[in-house]
Amino acid sequence: MILNNNMNVSVISIQRFHHVHLARQLHRFKLLNSIYSGYPLFALRNEFGIPKQKIITHPYFQLGQILLNKFLPFLPDSFNYAYNNFAHKNLAINVANKFINTNVLIASSRTGLEAGKIIQSKGGYYFCDRGSTHIKFQNKILKEEYRRHKIAFSEIPKSIIDRECEEYETADFISIPSTFVYDSFIKKGFASKKLFLNPYGANINLFNSKNITSKKKFRILFVGHASIRKGIIYLIKAFNKLSYSNKELIIVGGVEKSIKPIIEKLSNNNIKFTGLLKNNTLKKYYSTSDVMVLPSLEEGLAQVIGEALACGCPVIATKNTGAEDFFTNNKEGFIIPIRSDDHILNKLQLLIDDRYLRDKMSNNASLLTKKINGWDQYGDRWVKKIKSLKV
Repeated sequence: MILNNNMNVSVISIQRFHHVHLARQLHRFKLLNSIYSGYPLFALRNEFGIPKQKIITHPYFQLGQILLNKFLPFLPDSFNYAYNNFAHKNLAINVANKFINTNVLIASSRTGLEAGKIIQSKGGYYFCDRGSTHIKFQNKILKEEYRRHKIAFSEIPKSIIDRECEEYETADFISIPSTFVYDSFIKKGFASKKLFLNPYGANINLFNSKNITSKKKFRILFVGHASIRKGIIYLIKAFNKLSYSNKELIIVGGVEKSIKPIIEKLSNNNIKFTGLLKNNTLKKYYSTSDVMVLPSLEEGLAQVIGEALACGCPVIATKNTGAEDFFTNNKEGFIIPIRSDDHILNKLQLLIDDRYLRDKMSNNASLLTKKINGWDQYGDRWVKKIKSLKV
């Protein structure tokens, strides 16, 4: 066994997620062999720092999901689960026999099982990259939350859970983005040595503007799919109880169809829904908001936290967003328990009543993201881990 300083790494991801940042970092250290993506090449054309010849796309899988969501949104969740599972599995199978000179595979969960086994059979290493909590924990907490709101819940199908769990067991390592995710795997009996904890970075090249807010209107921002999982109901309830007349809640993203009646009942003229926004427009909202709130029940490490902080926007987030691995409670924002509109309300009122505190947190947020240095620290930790492997 010798220490290998000449690893060749391939990445598989059906979507963008954080994997384009990972590929860019691997290429920075001359370790990237290829990134296999379910996205069409034109959708990745602006991903600078990755040579085009290293991006290998299988666009028909993800394109099918996009078309289904756009033109057939009324289809039941069971159909979407079935197609999603088909797309992940078939991307994995298509890629599995195409590796040349690869001895490390990093694959997003559900896309690496077949290829991972091949890499291992050749003496290489397989990382299952899990961006959320253990899938059984995820299914359980979501099931509980839907019941709390008396909404029908489409459980994650057994076939998907079984495939993910087989990946967890097969992989040499499971790469995860936060302590919250780490704890969910430890509670399921995984050894800490199998878990590679590596928090995400922040895209400071794009999200880097100065935070300039109105002194009259207090603007609260939510970014993400307004859903049960994201805890949007708790935020709207807190906002409605907030004792400040000149307030505004901006919700950026789509709305989960099963909770639209609840959202419509709670909404008022001070709540605005923008739908999905391009990054340049989103950046303006981060830069003109007094605070971003993310009350999620379950996340891996929400990248919108880093985006908001990079624009000097303080963050109120639950522990279950992975926030503890990104910022310090009471310094760049507040970390609160899940399922509590009262905690959200108290922190919002505190920022309204104490503008100095809000401005101080805004300045701290900007300083923090400069220290993080984009995605470089994330990349450095990956390279250190990869170069420690033996072949």
